[in-house]
Amino acid sequence: MTLPATATEAAGALRARISGMVIEPSDPDFDEARRVWNGMIDAHPALIVRPTSASDVAGAVQFARDQNLLIAVRGGGHNVAGLATVDDGLVIDLSSMRGIEVDPVAGTALADIHDPPSNDYGPTRKLGRGLSNFFLAPAEIPVTIATVNTNEGNSAAAGYGVVRGLGRSATRHVAGLLEILLWPVPADCRRPGGHRPGPWI
Repeated sequence: MTLPATATEAAGALRARISGMVIEPSDPDFDEARRVWNGMIDAHPALIVRPTSASDVAGAVQFARDQNLLIAVRGGGHNVAGLATVDDGLVIDLSSMRGIEVDPVAGTALADIHDPPSNDYGPTRKLGRGLSNFFLAPAEIPVTIATVNTNEGNSAAAGYGVVRGLGRSATRHVAGLLEILLWPVPADCRRPGGHRPGPWI
């Protein structure tokens, strides 16, 4: 990690690039902002940014690249593996990006990725997240090794990087498997004459 002399200076440099909110460890709402759904995850990011536009996201990513910071992208903060946060890195919190723009003349619509129709976490999205977690989990190993190698050198990558990559991969495998196994199946699809259940879990 490479930051300006103080977190305040880093936050100021990031604020100069974007219009969204930048939260630093000294801010009173930092602990609340860094909290994720899984209470076992207790990461302390260097900074948290809440972009309000695509240009804010691009600015935050470029800032992290310039400062050699690891990035975690947060949507709803519900990832079991804790991938929505990172120690000593930059958390890009997309939870406030819920806009939809419709052009009736062109017949097009642009929607923020965090804002599904009616903001409803339905069965299709649940299954999709489970499958993506399960099948993309092996990618955590080479990505983590490469990241550690860039930030801490070859020796760290060969040791700590491999261990951390295997851990992240295993956690994501388990999280994906649980999502798939707990995917709700309508009762009328399970047995003849069954009744459709209430809200999806």
